[in-house]
Amino acid sequence: MEETYFGSDAFFSGNIFTKDNLHVDGRIEADIDSKKNTFIGTKGLIKGELKCTGSLELEGTFDGLMVVHNLFLYKNTILKGKVLANNMSVKKITKNIDAKIKIIDNERIEPKIGSRKK
Repeated sequence: MEETYFGSDAFFSGNIFTKDNLHVDGRIEADIDSKKNTFIGTKGLIKGELKCTGSLELEGTFDGLMVVHNLFLYKNTILKGKVLANNMSVKKITKNIDAKIKIIDNERIEPKIGSRKK
């Protein structure tokens, strides 16, 4: 399976579009459109907008607007901002959640990246 990987020493700023799985252990400040699954490791950080049509496994930090089909939160998760998801699962007590979360059942979420208010 193909994967786009940002290592722990990586920093990226801009826009990302990927049809492959996305794995982030570094720092990304971007608007991201991920057509498959996304994994944010314990040292990973994404700040911006994330649209993920597959699953997002969040062990690290996310700050911004997240639109995802399946969201999995783990022990070390730090989540800030707004979340729109079809499904959410908290695997263990998370470290810090300061987000507005809306779960929409039985509806595929397809918002446009760049739609957040500045």
